[in-house]
Amino acid sequence: MDDNLAISSNEFDRLTYKRLDLDREIIDCTALANSCPLDNGRLGIDGRSTGRSQKPLGALDSLPLELLHNILQSLDLQSLTALRAVNIRSRTIIDSYLPYKTIVSHAPNSIRALLGTQLASHFTSQQIYNTLCSDRCFLCGDTGPFLYLLSCSRVCFPCIIDAPELLPITSNTAKEAYALDTASLRSLPTLRSLPGVYSQLWIKSPKRIQLVEKSVAQAAGVALHGSSQAMEDMVTHRKQEQAAAYETRKARAATNPSIKCRTPSCFTQRFDSQGANTHRFLGIMRFPSLNRVTSRLEWSSSCNGCRGTSGQSMTRRWTRMFTQDTFKDHIKDCEPSRRSLVRIRDSMS
Repeated sequence: MDDNLAISSNEFDRLTYKRLDLDREIIDCTALANSCPLDNGRLGIDGRSTGRSQKPLGALDSLPLELLHNILQSLDLQSLTALRAVNIRSRTIIDSYLPYKTIVSHAPNSIRALLGTQLASHFTSQQIYNTLCSDRCFLCGDTGPFLYLLSCSRVCFPCIIDAPELLPITSNTAKEAYALDTASLRSLPTLRSLPGVYSQLWIKSPKRIQLVEKSVAQAAGVALHGSSQAMEDMVTHRKQEQAAAYETRKARAATNPSIKCRTPSCFTQRFDSQGANTHRFLGIMRFPSLNRVTSRLEWSSSCNGCRGTSGQSMTRRWTRMFTQDTFKDHIKDCEPSRRSLVRIRDSMS
């Protein structure tokens, strides 16, 4: 068996299953498609369906298509979307650009999500395309069937649950933790969450909150203050000011019940409940992988042999997902799947 572990598409389908339960823990792509429709492929090429003219693009029309595509490569998704809306000519050019065309064909929800969360101005279609054509989690190297919107990176489910790098913080927390001013805070890639149900506890998150990456916010704080030490000193100074103001207000509240005294946020301990922490799931969506050579699109599946296992190490196995290519490595260590594969092949012989 060890010398014959190449898995066919039919065998892979029978040895794995789709984790439909995960759709209730991350961004709901069905709701996203309904609330954020794209016009790609639905508008007429003659312009009559939109009323937009086929006016030329000025000096850009004098450039060959290859050079125009090189220019498009440097545009972020937000700018690309705005340019595409100018007229029929611009739409035709952008729709012929391979990275954008491929994303629209195979992963249009990534465009919807980046536009909807207001992150589209921070990533190019080339970056999204490169991530689409990969299949590994950028943190651990395992199969990564999800897209982490804040960095446009591919991630796996075990890392979503417990990796410190995948725990974003609110804009207010970043401002306090790294002594950021308004200008620095606005410069950060900021995810504005989409209302929905998130986390392994299926918690409703109806309000849109703003999240940033902790490491990016920290780097911005260091850049603003000149060094890590200067940033930490400023953070300490601000906490001392908040503490002094709190003590003054608490003393006044003791003699005047109408005065409400709220504990400053800097005194609040933040606990990461991992799989129950909605912040870990607000910027996560399903994302297929595209093989550049074969043009085969794959949506990862979970192993039937690891289904329902318990214990810390086995729970990680249960939450892992695989493509057909990566499953052939996993089956070497999964005895139940190897036995199932033998039965499948025996029944076919």
